Amino acid sequence: MKKYVIIIFLTLFSSQILFAQDEDRGDFLVSNTGDTLYGKFKKKLFDEPSFIINGEKVPLDPTQYAAYSYKHTLFRSIQLSPNVNPQWMECLENGKICLYQYLMLSNARPGQQPINRVIWLAQKGSGTLMNVNGIMSSETIARGNLDRLFIDNPTILNAFRQSKFSAKNIRYFIQQYNLAK
Repeated sequence: MKKYVIIIFLTLFSSQILFAQDEDRGDFLVSNTGDTLYGKFKKKLFDEPSFIINGEKVPLDPTQYAAYSYKHTLFRSIQLSPNVNPQWMECLENGKICLYQYLMLSNARPGQQPINRVIWLAQKGSGTLMNVNGIMSSETIARGNLDRLFIDNPTILNAFRQSKFSAKNIRYFIQQYNLAK
């Protein structure tokens, strides 16, 4: 009986160690060549974000790295146009269609509050980034962009066309598209 208790104890203890190691590997950085580096994300107040990898501080530069994950949230280096450097964007949905969230910070004039906008951009494969939530464009343009993304799945396209235009529905239909075969 003692033998079984010891085996059960060791099994439970070793699984705790494995899960703890998996949690430690939660933050990672992906180089532009596809190498995955595990480390710890660091962001101090008034300091640039970085990763600590093998005790060394690595600046989090979107021109040098393709992606990173912090607390199981994926961020990708996205270039909005050929004339500007890439920027980090949160990847809300990752699949055949990727949905990115971009926070556009505006400068306020003296005496005014800054207006910050959350822009959703979607991309099918390596295609064009398209505004899909109507911020910095119009709902008509955003709906047209979503139609182009869903055009090869008539079931999702028709359901989307009949739905209310909302952030919740945009994300839902992109999730459904990514789950469809």
